[in-house]
Amino acid sequence: MRHDNLRAGFTHRGLQAPVQVVQDRVEVPWTLHDLSRLAPVDQERREAEILAADRARRFDLSAPALMRFTLLRLGAERHRLLVGDHHILLDGWSNSLVWQELFALYRGERLPAAPPFRDYLAWLASCDRDAAASAWRSHLADLDGPTRVHAAQPAPDVPLRTLNVTLSPDLTGSLQHRCAQAGVTLNTALQTAWGIALGRLTGRDDVVFGNTVSERPADLDGVESMVGLLLNTVPLRVRIQPGEPVTETMARVQESQLDIFPHRSLELTEIQRLLGKGELFDTCYVFQSYPADSPDESEIGGLRVRERELGAKGLPHYPLGITVTPRRQLGFTVGYHPQVFDDDQIHEIKESIISTLESITAGEDR
Repeated sequence: MRHDNLRAGFTHRGLQAPVQVVQDRVEVPWTLHDLSRLAPVDQERREAEILAADRARRFDLSAPALMRFTLLRLGAERHRLLVGDHHILLDGWSNSLVWQELFALYRGERLPAAPPFRDYLAWLASCDRDAAASAWRSHLADLDGPTRVHAAQPAPDVPLRTLNVTLSPDLTGSLQHRCAQAGVTLNTALQTAWGIALGRLTGRDDVVFGNTVSERPADLDGVESMVGLLLNTVPLRVRIQPGEPVTETMARVQESQLDIFPHRSLELTEIQRLLGKGELFDTCYVFQSYPADSPDESEIGGLRVRERELGAKGLPHYPLGITVTPRRQLGFTVGYHPQVFDDDQIHEIKESIISTLESITAGEDR
């Protein structure tokens, strides 16, 4: 493999902390299913069965490679490739980079040397953990307990359900324009809307939820081309003040995040240990941002490649979460545990988010 860390396994037996073990050579699992003789409706049914079985297969972290490929032959010139990998290897940005490099190699291009993932690990080790701990203590000092939507951990073997939402072009454009006027990012607007929805759901005016953040520091050479897991999940706090215009709430949310921005590399377990409150939240938020030239559909050496989402993207292990996709029409996916929420409740959460976004675009002081 071009990237050493994609040959890694992970172990913790007999150790104080887990370690990454990079193998010299690994065999990547490859499975072929020939569905070409089946009728289209039977192909779809069989594909759904194969995909469900692949999702259910767990990776053994101590036995790399932690990725696998399944090729479905649908016809003489029509195939579908299912790729599964453990999130411990790759974040979304890196996944896009891997496919860009694969297509470039297919075209016969010579690639520059890959920036090593170990440089990021060295950067992490150099961070001032004492300063980060102090910053997080201050940031969450007066937090009145965790924000939880469910009292107990739901069964882990029950698959999450999803609700996909796509905003209209008009609402997307108006929201972008209003955020620019208010001096906040689109990400901040969605974080605020999610926080307000959680406040309504939990009856709290001070909520925290997990915020998955990209850790690609600008001062690290080659970080934009680095492949690996360069992510962290940290608490994001939204305080709701009755009577305050939503634009001012957004401004406060963004300002508080800028204050804590230099310290987002501290592990969530360490942040929770510092506060002594146990698990701070059981919901999460993800804003997906990938390289601008990620291939959605392209012609490569006579081979037409079309990326198709089959719902195989990673889902949070929390009982409730939102993943935002910033495209021409803004979209978001609500992932939820069916033992905790029914469809009507998820519909209410969706409407709460959209209502807040509409209030932002209208410029209403409410």
